[in-house]
Amino acid sequence: MRKFVTIIIALLTAVVSVNSQNTSKDSLLMFVDPILLDDVEITADKVFKPITGGMSDVLKLDIKNMQDMPQFMGTVDLLRTIQLMPGVQTSGEMNSGIYVRGGDSAHNRFKINGATLYNPSHMLGFFSVFNSSHINNASIMKSYIPAEYGGQLSSVIDVECEVEDIDKVEIDGSLGIIASQLTIASPLGKNGAIKLSGRKTYINALLNIFIKDNARYKPQYDFQDYNFTYTARPDNKNKITVNGYIGNDALSMNEYYYQANGGSSWMNYAVSAQWENIMNDKLRILNNIYTSHYDNNIEVEFGSGQMVMDSKINDFGYKGKVDFQMDKLNINAGLEFTSHNILPQYPGVNTLLGADNVGNRPGMMRVYVSSVFAEGRVKLSDKLNSNIGVRYNNVAYVDGKNGFYNDVEPKLNLEYIYDANTRYNFSFTTQNQYMNQVMVSGIGMPTDFWLPVSNYIPPQTSYNLSAGFYKSLFDNSLEINTDLYYRKFNNQLEFNGELFNIINDTYKIEEHILYGKGYSYGLEFMLKLNKRRFNGWISYTLGKSERIFPDINNGKSFPAKNDRRHDLSVAGNYRINDRWNVSGVFVMATGNAYTMPVAVYIIGENMINEYGPYNGSRMPLYHRMDLSATYKFKKRRKVQSSINFSLYNCYGRNNPAFIHIKTNISDKENIRIGPVGAALYNVVPSISYLFKY
Repeated sequence: MRKFVTIIIALLTAVVSVNSQNTSKDSLLMFVDPILLDDVEITADKVFKPITGGMSDVLKLDIKNMQDMPQFMGTVDLLRTIQLMPGVQTSGEMNSGIYVRGGDSAHNRFKINGATLYNPSHMLGFFSVFNSSHINNASIMKSYIPAEYGGQLSSVIDVECEVEDIDKVEIDGSLGIIASQLTIASPLGKNGAIKLSGRKTYINALLNIFIKDNARYKPQYDFQDYNFTYTARPDNKNKITVNGYIGNDALSMNEYYYQANGGSSWMNYAVSAQWENIMNDKLRILNNIYTSHYDNNIEVEFGSGQMVMDSKINDFGYKGKVDFQMDKLNINAGLEFTSHNILPQYPGVNTLLGADNVGNRPGMMRVYVSSVFAEGRVKLSDKLNSNIGVRYNNVAYVDGKNGFYNDVEPKLNLEYIYDANTRYNFSFTTQNQYMNQVMVSGIGMPTDFWLPVSNYIPPQTSYNLSAGFYKSLFDNSLEINTDLYYRKFNNQLEFNGELFNIINDTYKIEEHILYGKGYSYGLEFMLKLNKRRFNGWISYTLGKSERIFPDINNGKSFPAKNDRRHDLSVAGNYRINDRWNVSGVFVMATGNAYTMPVAVYIIGENMINEYGPYNGSRMPLYHRMDLSATYKFKKRRKVQSSINFSLYNCYGRNNPAFIHIKTNISDKENIRIGPVGAALYNVVPSISYLFKY
């Protein structure tokens, strides 16, 4: 049906003549007749900012605007976009973690509407647990972390979900060759709305096609997740949001040569209820009650034996805060209580003889964290702003020999506004972490141990300094960010045992944890273009991250596993016309550090490895390019649809997921060893059909 748009333009021009003796006014009123147009195209402002904020404060990602950013498998994934930011190192293949400014992957806190998610990814890092069709926005804090956030050393990724005011049912979905998703939003009641989302992969069907029947290894993998959000606005001063997430993964591997079968499954869920009350234009009160759960199960069958490891984390908490605004002072203050209940990973072994060590495992460990925080944003002058905050934590642990920790976290941020387009930042923060992850494997499998603080595991601590510069040019079309950072870590953990030694019935994980310190420093740079037709950014990090353990490497410093001297990301998106949109990503980074054997000895019938310096070797240089193209079909019957074509690692770079040592023995006097990289895939194509009603 032909659409007519009637535009009535009224132009009022007033000519006013005023002086000390004559106050008369002459006015001219002009009307323009209505104009009938066949169609009207409304173009947005030339400045396009899917990512806002500087690196020294809070980076905010608007999910709606991010839909024009580089896509993978038909979607813009939140964690993959975050990994393109400076200071957030590319994790590599088959690695689901992110590493921020030299910290470990477990040093980050992922929150969805206030509840913590302990494993933020699916498919070993290919997808994050955050469905971009369901969430509204996300904030990344890695320089100055406000006082209201606690329990992490490196960064906070805070994701928010709510349902906007809608008056009809809205449907958003995608059908891909690897995974599909569907989101439905609907009004509910007079002042409420609900949104439901679900995703599922069917990669097993593809694996069954490409893997031969007589293959030695047969992997199977599946993931699915679901989101629920309800938002009610009883009046213009109150908003209630109830949010839920649940997701699970299952991976199995059958090895036919040795008749060994293994599998792992893990699950997250998080539920929160939030009430926001705007008392007046100066006072806002926020109450949030939340719970989250993470469990992980590993099972390995070998001949007549079986090993089972499972672990669980249950959180329950409350957070209340008050935001009060005055002319030159804004105050954010409140309290938070979190109960952590942890069942640590511990092996249960069954053999043909019936030996079983399940009875030796520790029981549930409980940690209660009570916190009080306050922060003020003070306008010191027309050009100088400051954030001054403090957080006090009281930590009580039970069944870890019972005891307390008390920590104070001071925080300071200074912002100097040179002019409207230029500013400088300086920040200092102290962070403490009470949930610790012991890294057992070097890949993205969830085989690592979560252990809380106890009498033998002290809290981890970091001291963070950051100084940054921000400049915008050409009416905010071009932005330049630079940042210098330094971090010092205390009470860092390293595992000095072997994964297979864990099956020993007298094995205690706490007896195989070493403690040390570390530091990291670096320079971050980001150049961002905010044009509507072409947008993107270049980010580069020059950094160093080292650890010092008295019992490792003779007490000398060594590179952290995630030490990346160079990390480069280039992302761009170009809108060719109203139908075609193309984008690309290029990443390049120094390889991870690992310890390599330098010699092999044969004593009797046993092969003994002699290792070189701890983390003294490097994996190959990591680099890849991803390409994506989206074609938008003409809108038909209120349905807007498009098709996306994407290539992950388009030029087929074999980036190894891990290194294994190959030994060639011709006789006892001629033994050669060398590293061999194991790449799981090279080019990954994908086609997805996207639709919105």
